[in-house]
Amino acid sequence: MHSYYPHPIDWLVILLVSGVPDAVDRESVRYLLENRLAEHNRISILLQFDPPATSAMTWSQTLFDEHTLSGIERVALVIDAEEGIISDLERDLLPVAVRRFGFSEREIALAWIQGGKA
Repeated sequence: MHSYYPHPIDWLVILLVSGVPDAVDRESVRYLLENRLAEHNRISILLQFDPPATSAMTWSQTLFDEHTLSGIERVALVIDAEEGIISDLERDLLPVAVRRFGFSEREIALAWIQGGKA
């Protein structure tokens, strides 16, 4: 399941994801990302994972392919997870700038994703 939260800065995509993505999730999220990329050429994503974080890798594979990665500048991962899961996500997202934030740091993540130093 996923939820999209519109932001006044249109090149910023905020997604809350949980569980394992189904066909509807994959189609609607890819459509969203492709549209944002077509409009702005470069986007940033705040991606918040609801527990369990073990679904993070499945979502990563759903969201990011070679085409979308080429247009993403930053990804803020709001997640409380084991370091191994985070390392795998960061590796899969290279060369995108990725930073992990805990749930209590969501506002800091939002500032960082907009280009601020946090």
